[in-house]
Amino acid sequence: MSQQKVSKIGLITCTSNFFTFGLRSIEAHLKNLGHEVLIINCARKEDNTISLLNSFQLKALAERCFDCDVVGLSIISAHNLKRAEQVNNYMLENTKAKVVLGGVPVILDPKYFLKFAEFVCLGEGEIFFEKFLQCEDYSAVPGLGYKTGNREVVLNSLPPLVNVNSLPIPRFDFANTYFLTEETITSLAEDPKPLNACCSMGYRIFSIRGCSFSCTYCANNKLKDVYKGSGTIVRPTHPDKVIEELEYAKEIIPNLHQVFISDDDFAARPKDEFEYLISEYQKKINLPCTFYSKWQTFTETKIDIILKHKLKVVWLKIGLESASLRINKSFYKRPFNKKVFIERCRHIVSNNITLKIDMIFQNPYEGVPDWIENIYFFRELGQGIALDRSSPKLVQLGQFSLRFYPGTELYDRAMNDGIIDKDYVNDVLLTRNEYNVSKKSPYAITMFSIDIVLLSLYYLLIANKANLLCRIFRKPFVLKLLNWFCSNSLFRFCWSRFRLHSVFSKIKRRFLG
Repeated sequence: MSQQKVSKIGLITCTSNFFTFGLRSIEAHLKNLGHEVLIINCARKEDNTISLLNSFQLKALAERCFDCDVVGLSIISAHNLKRAEQVNNYMLENTKAKVVLGGVPVILDPKYFLKFAEFVCLGEGEIFFEKFLQCEDYSAVPGLGYKTGNREVVLNSLPPLVNVNSLPIPRFDFANTYFLTEETITSLAEDPKPLNACCSMGYRIFSIRGCSFSCTYCANNKLKDVYKGSGTIVRPTHPDKVIEELEYAKEIIPNLHQVFISDDDFAARPKDEFEYLISEYQKKINLPCTFYSKWQTFTETKIDIILKHKLKVVWLKIGLESASLRINKSFYKRPFNKKVFIERCRHIVSNNITLKIDMIFQNPYEGVPDWIENIYFFRELGQGIALDRSSPKLVQLGQFSLRFYPGTELYDRAMNDGIIDKDYVNDVLLTRNEYNVSKKSPYAITMFSIDIVLLSLYYLLIANKANLLCRIFRKPFVLKLLNWFCSNSLFRFCWSRFRLHSVFSKIKRRFLG
């Protein structure tokens, strides 16, 4: 076996969240190969997602990574584009390292990033970095995008998708994991509080890589095309490795109180494997947990497994996005069965499990018939919960504003339909909307719209308390009038200026707590 060259790698992520799963997996793999790795999490207090780093942060990054052979910059979302270019350029000018950009936005549109970057990772990072560190011939590095001497862009073919069960579990290197704020840079060995704060919702674990859906608004839609022929997309980590990581988590996090399972679909495992994992979890971990699932895979059988082993589920989240068959089929390309969805919700809530249902609002393709279909859906859901005598307070609606991300199918469709233009990324994804109520999330509701009013109606219907309003709002002319009113710029100004959203928040608290 030939002797491998040992390299020093700096991995940078533009988030204060230490649970950047892809980066931690790359770190674990490279350290297992004998390389020296450091990770730096950098964040801003104001508008962290879209803001640039200050001069102190840039200098601190360059100082820590000055003698690195390679610096990997993880781009988590398209909202980070300005910061990605800023950090890339500064590191090229102020360190000796080769700088590689990676992450889902890079995979979706590598040529965009190669306008300013020297190297990009075109897929998963574990095998790519292993080969990139050892090979001087760039054309022989699988998964590498780069520019030749005459500035020609070259995109190499991808390596096979990694076998997740061949990877070591990720462990925090406290001495070489840093938290970079606007004023200080400290390692977790010096101050572990930032990591502990990230566990306020529980230790986050990613036990299944990949998603079985191909929703048009999501990166997974394009990723399936990118990875076609490279291997199986959905790859569960073996339950024993999941338990190994969680046992490690209990050792390093003082008073760990909860586990946050961050898989796209925790219930995607086969029944026997799912039950084995739940059984071992209860024997060896025995902490409350939260997780995401899809209504198709979270069957009554799997709910019964959870109840059988007395797993304490703080909450679980499933995606509805829209109850309109037209929107799901023609625009999102999501399978949807209203009857089965409501039955799954009833079964979950009737067992006293808090259910979070994600919805996508402010979709320019939605219209009156779709809003009416949503109204009928929540009326039936409320009636079903009332039939089971379950508390409607167990149902929470997640609110997300539709974004069109470059590289996704829905972005291309919106461009072709004239819904958005070539300036959309800069004007919307990289800019804070003046009517945005939330300053924390780039996915929050961006302005007052009919969806905000309907959201309050949905909560009333879940509480089975709005039959009269339901009869009124299901009339098309009422919804058209309401939509016109909500689209008025003066009312939007009042919504932002006088925080009228508090009125609708009170409606939710009044009926659902």
